[in-house]
Amino acid sequence: MVGGDWRARAICPPHAALFGSERAEDYKAATAICLRCPVREACLVAAMDEEDGTGLVRRAGVRGALTPTQRHALHRADQRAAARARLAEEKAGLSDVSGPPSPAVERPDLATAWRRSVRQTRHGGHLVWTGPLDKSRRPALRHGGQRHPVLTVAFRTLHGREPHGTVRTTCGVYRCMAHLADAVMRAEDPSLVGASS
Repeated sequence: MVGGDWRARAICPPHAALFGSERAEDYKAATAICLRCPVREACLVAAMDEEDGTGLVRRAGVRGALTPTQRHALHRADQRAAARARLAEEKAGLSDVSGPPSPAVERPDLATAWRRSVRQTRHGGHLVWTGPLDKSRRPALRHGGQRHPVLTVAFRTLHGREPHGTVRTTCGVYRCMAHLADAVMRAEDPSLVGASS
């Protein structure tokens, strides 16, 4: 979507009070609404753009199914990945240490590579894997010359933290990367049974 057009399709306006609240139970209810929203990814991208460079205390409410703490962690992870890329360029002699890295040698970070391999569905807020598959027909993500576990990368990108235990899809939609839960989340909420994609 271009500009603010996606906002007209958001399902959160009738529940605005939940999204501005700082209470844990409201976060949970708002997140559940976000997970069903057809423009969840656009909302998260807009939030990340608007909050770029903003500290944790200046962020508020659930946006794109992530809490302020989760968005702050995701922003910091993106900053660390960009810093690692710059250091790798400098170490390899690919950029001038005194200036910004050359756009010609910049490569997407792992989260960006993952985002380019998913497509948001029209309904249900699903992010379906459209990237390459391995020999077993499972999603496969190669980045920086290494294979990466796709569900782990998806979980880290969307939740802003490392998963604990096995990551599983919880919605039953084939190759969905949006509705994920790790062992901690499944222990806290037994309704998140999860079927592997």
